[in-house]
Amino acid sequence: MQNATMSKTFSFIKMMQDAFKESRTRVAEVNANVETSVSGIRVSRAYTSESHENAKFDEANESFKKVRGKAYRAMGIFHSGMTLLTDIMYLAVLAAGGLFFYYGKIDGGDFAAFILYTTSFIRPINNLVMIFEQIQNGMTGFTRFVEIMEVKPEEETGMTDPGVLKGDIRFENVSFHYGEDEDSKNIIDGLDLHIPAGRTVALVGPSGGGKTTLCHLIPRFYETVSGSISVDGMDIKDISRYGLRRNIGMVAQDVF
Repeated sequence: MQNATMSKTFSFIKMMQDAFKESRTRVAEVNANVETSVSGIRVSRAYTSESHENAKFDEANESFKKVRGKAYRAMGIFHSGMTLLTDIMYLAVLAAGGLFFYYGKIDGGDFAAFILYTTSFIRPINNLVMIFEQIQNGMTGFTRFVEIMEVKPEEETGMTDPGVLKGDIRFENVSFHYGEDEDSKNIIDGLDLHIPAGRTVALVGPSGGGKTTLCHLIPRFYETVSGSISVDGMDIKDISRYGLRRNIGMVAQDVF
């Protein structure tokens, strides 16, 4: 019985930990959306896309609310379960003490002392249950912090410094999609492209066609799913990111 109770308690704790961890991730997504919307507020207003920005926020916020609801549900189950356990313990002491007192095994003073001892034992448990949400929030926050701090640096060691590049760019059977899901639809699929050094090339197409993504693949802001990109005959994955990007001038669409 005791083992089953402990197992159930730990399962509730694990449920809370997972829910609070996911909640932290969703909060980060909401904050990122808000930051992007505020930094681009002039563009949003210029294109009268306030409703689109609000819809994006509502979508992220609804996701956060669902995750937070799961966390509070787990907290409610844990609180009610622990309260029931302590109440059963208190009731057992009252019933056992009452029987001992009825049959003359203990006197009134001993009975009162047992009740006081039980109350003193249960009070810290109740206090721990009350602050358990703060404990879980702190633990999941620290776990999230450790995950971020343990992310490997972008620059690898032992890579080639190319020096000054002329800019002969070649895409060979390059495919790319966002996310880690292998079933995701490719934004770029099997692209072969050669841009000789000194040539001016314009990429023209509708929004979302992959123009910016294509440009971001060259300085390795993104990594290709398949295929290779080379500059002056050197695969960019064999070149240090710093050395590669030092040769690239970029005029971005934002003011940063």
